[in-house]
Amino acid sequence: MGLPVREDLGTMRQEIKDRLGYGASGSSFTANNNIIDAMIRDAQYQIYWEHSFTELTIIDATTISQQGQESYDWPDNIEPKKILSIWVEDRNQSAGNWYKMCEGIGPEHYGRVSTAEQGRPSRYERRNQLDIWRRPDSNLYTFHIEGTTRLNRLTAETDRATLNEQLIKLYALANGKGHYRHPDAPALNQQYILLLRNLTAGDKGKKRFVRASGKSRQYRDNFYDPDFEHQNTLD
Repeated sequence: MGLPVREDLGTMRQEIKDRLGYGASGSSFTANNNIIDAMIRDAQYQIYWEHSFTELTIIDATTISQQGQESYDWPDNIEPKKILSIWVEDRNQSAGNWYKMCEGIGPEHYGRVSTAEQGRPSRYERRNQLDIWRRPDSNLYTFHIEGTTRLNRLTAETDRATLNEQLIKLYALANGKGHYRHPDAPALNQQYILLLRNLTAGDKGKKRFVRASGKSRQYRDNFYDPDFEHQNTLD
């Protein structure tokens, strides 16, 4: 069973309107719909770019090499700025045919364009398109791109949230309370921070983290300890 279906824009808007004190006006009152919708979209956008959530991680395998071609369109469902890794599958081989690609292509690589320089791609660069090096020597390479899914559209009444809707509503409600000068705006902001800490901490599971200095800890606070990095202690 997959994750629960997220709430749609209309549902989130109505709850925020109710908690802002506009519930008694009824559903026919639409004067502030646009501003509340904007708050909801802004909340999702800010949270999306500030944090990463494991349930949004996907692997796309729709990009196939074309011999001699170095640039490829990004998949529609992957956010290029949130790429985690790219692996190339060499379908010329029957086993042991997955190779992790390194990020970074320099001028010395771009100059090597002859057919003799073609081979299995080993490097990539994130630009307007996905650039790879070497230029492929066949059409039998599949690029497995691991990253974060793009944000869904959130403009129509039935468009659904991409992120946890409770996070979005608390963030938007705190901003709405501040906009309308409600005194409990700070309390809503603290609720948002607490929920965010709990959700992001759960993303790390049982992994162990160490500081960049090498000093280890038995726990990791994802919200307040951004200088930690994951290391596989079984290596």
